[in-house]
Amino acid sequence: MFVQLEDAECARNSAIKARQMAEADLAEITTTLEEVQKAKSDAEEKAATYARERTQLQSQLDENEEELAEVRLFFPSSRLYSYLVH
Repeated sequence: MFVQLEDAECARNSAIKARQMAEADLAEITTTLEEVQKAKSDAEEKAATYARERTQLQSQLDENEEELAEVRLFFPSSRLYSYLVH
């Protein structure tokens, strides 16, 4: 009976230690998950910002191309070149 009690206590202690280790692992994984989620959120925010900037730059480029097309209508290429150079 005494041996069985010792075995049960040993098993209990082992289970407690295993639970503590599992809880520590869970805490570490939770922290890592939070860091990854924050990094993902930051990356998504940057991507959205870059997408907005790209759209703005594309709009500006389109406007510049339209303006250039209008200028080319008013100035033949030889006059345009000398106008831009001087």
